[in-house]
Amino acid sequence: MIVSCLRLDGGDDPKEFKSYNRYQGKIYELTLMQSEMEKAPIWNEKDPNPPLSVRDALKIGKDYVAKLVPKSENWLVSSVILARFGSREGQWMYTVQFAMYDGKAPLLGGGHEFKVPVLFDGTTPKAEIKEEKR
Repeated sequence: MIVSCLRLDGGDDPKEFKSYNRYQGKIYELTLMQSEMEKAPIWNEKDPNPPLSVRDALKIGKDYVAKLVPKSENWLVSSVILARFGSREGQWMYTVQFAMYDGKAPLLGGGHEFKVPVLFDGTTPKAEIKEEKR
């Protein structure tokens, strides 16, 4: 089972932004630092496309999950979300969302998703993997 939470509001003076995914008894704590987010390119409203294409974000997300999560090669991308974050004008990022696949159909909904933030310079979070306490 996968449980995901993406939280990008670190308060008034955030230094880091964390997201959490749970899968097979492990908690994947993903952390982006404020400094990384500030270095990422912005999307100028005059430009028709963002600095990082959806296709590139998708590949980066797939590569990230493949290295991080054992036996994730059968997961399917269920969505790529483009969302604004932070207070800086033009500050956007992608979230690549994966769904488990049981060999017949993707398993969607709570407990079957894994989310990976991708900044416009291709930066992905640092991961800390912990055993889930029972």
